[in-house]
Amino acid sequence: MSQVEIKSLTEVWIDGANAGQIMDVIRNHPEAASDVQRALSPWWDAVQGGHAQAIALLKTQHETDLATAQADKAQALADAQAAAQMQSDAAIAAIRQQLDAANAERDEAIALLNAVGLYTRAQQAIIDQRKAALQAQISELQQQHDQLIGKPSESNGSGGGDSGGNDGAPSA
Repeated sequence: MSQVEIKSLTEVWIDGANAGQIMDVIRNHPEAASDVQRALSPWWDAVQGGHAQAIALLKTQHETDLATAQADKAQALADAQAAAQMQSDAAIAAIRQQLDAANAERDEAIALLNAVGLYTRAQQAIIDQRKAALQAQISELQQQHDQLIGKPSESNGSGGGDSGGNDGAPSA
């Protein structure tokens, strides 16, 4: 019985000497096949154990990377939301300023229109007063005119006739 040590699939040692690859050893040393098989079992178990550890390590690393990526994504989303909120707040503030300015202009225009309305009503009152005064003057002038030309006045109540006072009789 030989002492077989398997270091890798390409390196098998028999009795302290490198015998080559596993398949070459089995082909060239058929008497050592059972020894190779016995040595291969713990080596294979070690390889599988290492493989399982590597898979577990990769799985842990993947979970860590995934959690980090999710946290980074969540932080990036939170940062993007905060930036969008800041932009939205700035836009709303600008719109409010424009709205306040428009409201102030509207209030100023309303005040101006009210002032123009008051001025127009005052002017109309003055025009109406002047018109009434002119109508009164016209009426007075018409009466004076009528008296001058001998036309009876509508306001004296004489009912007509001539202004001489002789009741229509011939004068002597």
